[in-house]
Amino acid sequence: MPKNKPSAKPKAALAKQMSAQAKLTHTPGTKRVLHIEVGATKTQMHKHLSGSEWKTLTLNIDKKTPADFHLYPTNLSQIPDETFDAVWSNHTMKFFYTTDLPYIFKEIHRVLKKDGVFIMAAHNLKRIADTLRIKGVDAALYETKAGPVSVLDVLYGFRKYLQNDDKEFVVPKTGFSTGFVANLFKHSGFLNISVVEEGITLSAVGYKREKKTDANSKVSFTPVDMNKVMADRDKMDIPPTPVAGTPVPKD
Repeated sequence: MPKNKPSAKPKAALAKQMSAQAKLTHTPGTKRVLHIEVGATKTQMHKHLSGSEWKTLTLNIDKKTPADFHLYPTNLSQIPDETFDAVWSNHTMKFFYTTDLPYIFKEIHRVLKKDGVFIMAAHNLKRIADTLRIKGVDAALYETKAGPVSVLDVLYGFRKYLQNDDKEFVVPKTGFSTGFVANLFKHSGFLNISVVEEGITLSAVGYKREKKTDANSKVSFTPVDMNKVMADRDKMDIPPTPVAGTPVPKD
């Protein structure tokens, strides 16, 4: 009887694991940053993470888009603990479901080194709501090379990009406010949490461990008063708390 051919799946999985390990090989004198992207739209690297001392590795859930890792960030098991010096998300967290965010933030916390930092930018729903109330749903919030972006575009997806084939990667699935972001960081174990409102944008940073205030620090934001946030946040600002025994979604 003919022998069964060995399955190609174990070989593919092994090759995938070896490729990931090769990408994570440390180069002396460099720091590593994980840049979280979604779909084919490229987002700009944070100015303080783009110097010659930084090595950027990209993560993307769209397997058709070139990236170092094609993973859904609720499960970063291919990446060992304490691998990255920084993680950066530039308006990409909104493309993940609200119920996935606690798992994503915890995985980011896990893959950061002890002195690691997570920095993210996101639209500020409360400021956008102000514009919606005063100027209407088609009010332009800002200009891009692809054209003006309106309140409707921010809330439900940029209409020009929705005409593309990868529309599943450009439709927002959640939104953020100062309190919501601060609590996501806090409940995931981050310390020295800071959130700054810059017009319609929120800039947030959290460290894996306590960091002394440094006037010369390259990454500096005004800290949020966590006591105030906890006292007067809206009910919708409370992120979902993972229930013990709840399975973590796989990629």
